[in-house]
Amino acid sequence: MADVARTVVELLDTGIELTPRADARATVGPRPLRPGDIAIVVDTNHQIDLLHDALLSAGVPSVQRKTSSVFKTIAGNDWIVLLDAIAQPQRSNLLRRLAISSFVGWSAADLDTADLDTLGLRVRRWLRVFDERGVAALFEAVSRDQQLPRRMLSEIDGERRLTDLRHVSEALHAEATTGQLGLAALLDWLRRRVRESASDSTIERSRRLDSDAAAVQLVTVWTSKGLEFPVVLVPFEWDRYDRPDAVPLFHDEHGHRIRYVGGNGPGYDEAVQSALSETRGEQLRLLYVAVTRAQARVVAWWAPTKKNTEISPLHRLLFTADPAIGVPEQVPPYPEERAARTMLELAAPDQLAIAAFHPGAVTQWRAPAQESTTLTAATFGRSVDIDWRRTSYSALTSGVHDASPPVTSEPELTEKDDEPDTSAPLAGGGEALRAFVSPMNALPGGPAFGTLVHAVFEATDTGVSDLQAEITGHVAAELAKAGMRGIGVAELTDALLPSLATPLGPLADNCALTDIAVTDRLAELDFELPLRGGDQPNGVTALREIAALLRQYLSAEDPMRAYAALLEDPVVADGLLRGYLTGSIDAVLRVGEGDTQRFVIVDYKTNRLGEPDEPISAWDYRPDALAEAMLHAHYPLQALLYAVALHRFLRWRLPHYDPNQHLGGVLYLFLRGMVGPDVTGDDGAIPGVFQWHPPAKLVTALSDLLATGTSS
Repeated sequence: MADVARTVVELLDTGIELTPRADARATVGPRPLRPGDIAIVVDTNHQIDLLHDALLSAGVPSVQRKTSSVFKTIAGNDWIVLLDAIAQPQRSNLLRRLAISSFVGWSAADLDTADLDTLGLRVRRWLRVFDERGVAALFEAVSRDQQLPRRMLSEIDGERRLTDLRHVSEALHAEATTGQLGLAALLDWLRRRVRESASDSTIERSRRLDSDAAAVQLVTVWTSKGLEFPVVLVPFEWDRYDRPDAVPLFHDEHGHRIRYVGGNGPGYDEAVQSALSETRGEQLRLLYVAVTRAQARVVAWWAPTKKNTEISPLHRLLFTADPAIGVPEQVPPYPEERAARTMLELAAPDQLAIAAFHPGAVTQWRAPAQESTTLTAATFGRSVDIDWRRTSYSALTSGVHDASPPVTSEPELTEKDDEPDTSAPLAGGGEALRAFVSPMNALPGGPAFGTLVHAVFEATDTGVSDLQAEITGHVAAELAKAGMRGIGVAELTDALLPSLATPLGPLADNCALTDIAVTDRLAELDFELPLRGGDQPNGVTALREIAALLRQYLSAEDPMRAYAALLEDPVVADGLLRGYLTGSIDAVLRVGEGDTQRFVIVDYKTNRLGEPDEPISAWDYRPDALAEAMLHAHYPLQALLYAVALHRFLRWRLPHYDPNQHLGGVLYLFLRGMVGPDVTGDDGAIPGVFQWHPPAKLVTALSDLLATGTSS
């Protein structure tokens, strides 16, 4: 270990300069070798610990790229000492142990001169902090009173040790709060964690990796895969001892994994030899991994021993006549002088140098003095892009329904905000429709109820043989989750069944929801669309710009053409589209086959229409009333945004996608008006079902407008 530390110090002190070719992180011109340019590749975590101590003694910073329990470090024992002391502050022996721990940092000489009684009073105050505020407050109090960061960060490896102390404190705090542990129970828990630390690999207890790039990197050969360093040191590949397993594991001639479980019986020796052969082949491959981590230089150690050297991968590689032909599993060790001559004979000019080991004291390394700089406060010199946001349809139109704030940067509400009072009834005939009172007439309204119904529809498999039982189960589950009182399971089930059996009109080939197979229904299609470049903005689009597209692509007969004027209302016209649009489409239905296959957007609405305080009927959900409700609630904007989301989804996922064929329109299903298959208006219209098929060119033009600001 000492020779490795000595080699590192010599490399740093010789003034080696790295060229950009030898340093993947170099910018311009050569620079001196730094500790962070050196990696030491070893086989075990124990070797990493030994090397870390040796480098620390030589004054060289190092970081350990390994995952081991933080309770295995000095920090775990230091915390035991601290908790022991505050549990029994009257015991001077515990105070003395605390005084020389990392928390207090006294030297042995300080124990004879410093005031131990004053420390005892401070420990009693720490006990009160623990009792009143817990472990986290205790650590902060100790850190402040003992100037822990300032003292430890001034020492070599201090950042590592401070990180470990804080990590243990967080683990103790979490255990104390979740388990409601007192001081004695917490101390017992910590002692168990320290005892079990050798085999403890849980994520929350794994030691946090060092991130200091200005330190020598200590890595195992397995974790070094894929990494590169200018200089790599390989200290231990000359020394190998292979202990045969009691139950050998190897592969037969067919490549099958074999575990020999016959004990010391016939074939055991052959099984052991097969297992050792595979192990030695793997050792050669790991040696290849280790030495190929270097960008400019490899330093490897070799020494002759009576037994271990001859099977080590480095020895076998160096003293094989022609490694390209094959490397034997065992090569007899040479005397040291002959070995050196053999290695020199194998060396290509300027590619292999031999240096003999000379024992002696390790010179302390001193980091070059850094040029001092004047520190100044940073200034914020950029402007905040207040137009960039994550928004949704609900946020864009929240001002219409007196919501606050008018436009937010949050994703769509968890509750379905789709139940405003959207219109008054229109005058006219239709006595037959007036006679059909909605099955959902007595049920409450509001976002919570809408969310409940959406959840039931999302989970329901409409293809089951017993639909009533299917609906009943989901209604019972969702009512329990929502905690809504006053609604019976049977009552809500009976109210929902007619809407599932109501035909959906020509857009869905007059199928009802019960006719759509689960495989043809995509429920809750979440989306997050980039607007005007997303993370790389290219401008901003206002909602009023959509109005021009509506006038351009919608015919005079389209009932939603009037929405263009509403988009120019100041309440929504100034809504900005820049960043991301989030949302979730209630369902996408796949209808038709072959050349008639298309995809229809479905949005469930539980809005109450009609006269306040009057029973609601199928008449309140006739086509004229639905069109008025759509306009009043700004649902055309929602429909268009959802159509753009579906357009981009299909463009990405569907081979041979054609928007003119595959965009099948939108269905807004006002469930309170869907009273079953036998109720239609005088004109054949289906109450509660609003169907709209915006032209494909309108959808694609809007998609382009939202993406680039132009609709060409």
